[in-house]
Amino acid sequence: MNARWINESKNFSCLEILLYNMRHIQHHVAQLNLYLRQTIDRAPKWVSQVKE
Repeated sequence: MNARWINESKNFSCLEILLYNMRHIQHHVAQLNLYLRQTIDRAPKWVSQVKE
């Protein structure tokens, strides 16, 4: 985890890259859930829902 990932604009540890990628995936999952709610008014069962 102490290894570095370096390019022209970034200098991150492997742990930072792992956390960044997890947040990025979480963002896309939220976008997908929003799309499902808007188009078919449903979301996966693991997404919490309020009672009507």
